[in-house]
Amino acid sequence: MSILITCAMSIFIMLLINYIAKSDWLNSPDKVLIDLDDNIGIKMGFISKVFNMSPLIIPKNKIIKIQKADCISLFYTSGHSVDIWPSNDELESLFIKAKKLLPNAESCIIAS
Repeated sequence: MSILITCAMSIFIMLLINYIAKSDWLNSPDKVLIDLDDNIGIKMGFISKVFNMSPLIIPKNKIIKIQKADCISLFYTSGHSVDIWPSNDELESLFIKAKKLLPNAESCIIAS
């Protein structure tokens, strides 16, 4: 009986985490991309959003390209990139927010 209760609680916790991870509360563009004057803060992971951990901070002048495909990619002048994987519902609004925060960066859309 205790195995059944443990299994049911595990399934419940997994469903709850999945629901929270896909919620608007965590995936809104304002939670993912943070304007820090000359820098941009990026919170990519579930844990960093839930526990309000400090974001990845990148100088805005180092980002030269914003790409939208299945995710949002921000490309640095060095050629490296950061991929942000929002829910499908938030992909377009996150792309718009990135273009607003990074007006000097080139933007492109890759059809998927």
